[in-house]
Amino acid sequence: TKKDSDLALVLENNRVAIMDLNELGKKFKDRPFNAGTRIVQADAGDFDFEETVIDLVVQKSRSIKLVRKSGHPGETLAQLDAPDSQVMARIKSLDPTASYLQFAVYPDSFDNFRSLRERAWKMRFDINWNPMAVGESISIGSGPGRFQ
Repeated sequence: TKKDSDLALVLENNRVAIMDLNELGKKFKDRPFNAGTRIVQADAGDFDFEETVIDLVVQKSRSIKLVRKSGHPGETLAQLDAPDSQVMARIKSLDPTASYLQFAVYPDSFDNFRSLRERAWKMRFDINWNPMAVGESISIGSGPGRFQ
């Protein structure tokens, strides 16, 4: 059976942050292709989206880059164990038979990734992960550093 990816977790600076892929889909589903660059605010998760639309005459091209919301550093591993962990609440809201988890992992957070991956496996989630380079931005689409 085909599983959906509703959630991506960004592990950077020894913290885990939420990128809500459902929110991304809602914000861009019927969005017009107006040339230019703008910030699109997300209602959920730790990131907004920077949209750039380029008019190539025969077609328009859209790229979307994550921009961390001010005051949303993500959670430490210790905070994941707290009853008010937003990350764990979001993960637990998903059905592991219908969804899988995506991870973007920066070099400073591989230990956190291994720990969170173990938790996800114990909850019966399939996972996909993408190693990120220091300073590399996350974009939506295809190619390096991108979620699909």
